[in-house]
Amino acid sequence: MPRHHDSRNLESIGALAEQYRSVLRSALDGARDVALLDFPNYANVGDSLIWLGQLSALQTLGVRIRYIATAESFSWRELNRRLPQHAPILFSGGGNLGDQYSRIQDFRTRVLRESSQRPFVQLPQSIHFRSEFEAAGFFETVRRHSAATLLVRDQESATLATSFGVQALLCPDAAFCLGPIPAPDAVQPQVFLLRTDEETASRFDSLLAGHHGNAVDWIRVPHPGVHSYLCDLTFVAESRRMFPLVAPFLGLIYSSLPRARYAFGKQLLARGEVLVTDRLHGHILATLMGMPNVLLDNNYGKLARFHRDWTSNSPYAFVPREEETLEAVCARAKKAGEARQ
Repeated sequence: MPRHHDSRNLESIGALAEQYRSVLRSALDGARDVALLDFPNYANVGDSLIWLGQLSALQTLGVRIRYIATAESFSWRELNRRLPQHAPILFSGGGNLGDQYSRIQDFRTRVLRESSQRPFVQLPQSIHFRSEFEAAGFFETVRRHSAATLLVRDQESATLATSFGVQALLCPDAAFCLGPIPAPDAVQPQVFLLRTDEETASRFDSLLAGHHGNAVDWIRVPHPGVHSYLCDLTFVAESRRMFPLVAPFLGLIYSSLPRARYAFGKQLLARGEVLVTDRLHGHILATLMGMPNVLLDNNYGKLARFHRDWTSNSPYAFVPREEETLEAVCARAKKAGEARQ
């Protein structure tokens, strides 16, 4: 089935991208040099889409990225050497702010505690804490920072921050800054992109009965090509012993890996006329490609919250109705796609 972008979708993508840049411009408060931390050195395509959207937005705003690092390669000495005094630190957006992904959350908290002399901007996140104690500790760290700005992707995250005395600004996901994406024609009726991690929601098991065997998860599928070797090289670089040997190549790696993962994700989804997914960036990438998608949810409501706040008017997104079968909602999505040919 050929892809044809609905004019409403094009307008929505453009508006969300402009809103992201507007909020980011305000948060940067005139800064022209930044550090961008938490490079997504893992297989989740969604985080690479966020990363590329952030790069696009910063470039459009005329902002230079002076330093990039992962939790493992981060160095205050190197950051301070490259970044002008009082220039802000940006922390990459996504869905890992909370107590579910401790490695990244610990890195975020460490930077907040040790960066009191620099502005800190958390790019848009979905927030989820299972422990109120952990939430209180994190927001206390934010409050103690002299110039921390917290951007969030949904109203529940903003409300949670406010309940702990922290103001959070609502902002769309950075991936919309990639703009409309051309994609090849479909070759099969559906593609199932379903989570295989701790965020999966068992309440959709009956809806998906008989289809799990057809599903893939882009964090589990081996990524073909050179980027799998580049990923290995970054892990070598992040070893303190090997870092000096590989560090000169990190710029190329940080540039190449997200683009390779983005291309892989696009190829994976574009095979289907309709996407069925519980991954937020499956929904977003399909929307950017003009691909009808059936939107499920993760275990704490991240997708439903995002859809309500940003993409509820999309002609491409379809939420199953109560008692509706998967076949019926896929038929609705496919019919809407055919109507735009």
